[in-house]
Amino acid sequence: MAHDFNTDLGFEHSKFAVQDAFYLRYFGSNIRIDRIGFDSQENQDLQRHDIDLIITLGNGKRISISEKHRKNFYGDILIECYSKFPDVLGWMDNSDADYMAYFVPGQVVMINKRQLVDFYKQHLKSNQIDNIFANLIKNNPRRSQKFTSTLNIYIKERNLNLSAKLTFIQAYNHPYGSSDEWYTESIAVPLKILDAAGVNYKIIEL
Repeated sequence: MAHDFNTDLGFEHSKFAVQDAFYLRYFGSNIRIDRIGFDSQENQDLQRHDIDLIITLGNGKRISISEKHRKNFYGDILIECYSKFPDVLGWMDNSDADYMAYFVPGQVVMINKRQLVDFYKQHLKSNQIDNIFANLIKNNPRRSQKFTSTLNIYIKERNLNLSAKLTFIQAYNHPYGSSDEWYTESIAVPLKILDAAGVNYKIIEL
């Protein structure tokens, strides 16, 4: 089955009211929430840097947030490595957000996005990962598919060797009525691996 971008976008937009209510509880009622669209060059630049909204606190401090959604929660975080493999990098390489709000049914995982990006670039981004993605496409042309593999990760700051069981997820995109097609490649990283690596997050009930 081909992955449909517009369907996913509509799903995300339908959740804005619930998400805004969460931010008002989490950061306090005396905040301003500015959602970033594509209506100006400035907003387009923010979107390209993985910023979906900016929250201004009562003291004037601004917090940038990247919002992600998943229809089920598997105890992991899905991170996009390639928007269009192999030429267009995903939001993990382009993000300038302070936090990622990862919405799943009934909960949200608030993650320090800068720590998550550092973890990805230091420990996951590699030719080994790219080879796995390439083989996924080779073995599953024009299909969405998953592949699970165990990688050894060394966390130098903690002198810690991790055996990380990761799920590699391929989304095949072919918009209806278009001749264009591409593969979005992501990795699902268990929260226990982020714990061990020192990536800070909180799981909060909606």
